[in-house]
Amino acid sequence: MSSKTDIALPLDKLSLDLIKHMEGQLSPERRKRTYAVLVSTGSFNPPTYMHLRCFELARDALTSEGICVIGGYMSPVNDAYKKKNLISAEHRVAMCQLACKSSEFVMTDTWEASQDSYQRTLTVLSRIKTAISGGSLTSTDDLMAMLVCGSDLLESFSTPGVWIPEQGHM
Repeated sequence: MSSKTDIALPLDKLSLDLIKHMEGQLSPERRKRTYAVLVSTGSFNPPTYMHLRCFELARDALTSEGICVIGGYMSPVNDAYKKKNLISAEHRVAMCQLACKSSEFVMTDTWEASQDSYQRTLTVLSRIKTAISGGSLTSTDDLMAMLVCGSDLLESFSTPGVWIPEQGHM
């Protein structure tokens, strides 16, 4: 069970100019702004228009609440995920990358798909948050990694043993 940790997070579509622009415009007392990066984990077998549309809807809802969304990531599960008719992670990653080409802010993170074993969703969220804030792009306190999910994943929140209750907030 090895872990491939040296896979870089794509940053090319992050709206880092939003951070600089917003901080430059605001008075010192209003500079404390909350930023979010959206993350969707799943099989993406295949990725669909609705997967991308969920990112847009989440961004719009958060923006209306004053949260600045700086980017989004699709994170396909690895081949250890046991799902009937799941095609290879390599092909699902390629499909996600093609799907993200038309998006101005959604990218594909290949890290989870490259791992040899199952990765908890919280691990994926934490890795993305750390990669962005650790690169001094924004502070950890100002950045939230937010899960974008469908009703199937949302329903699993009430299934005992699937989620660790103490890790519900990040």
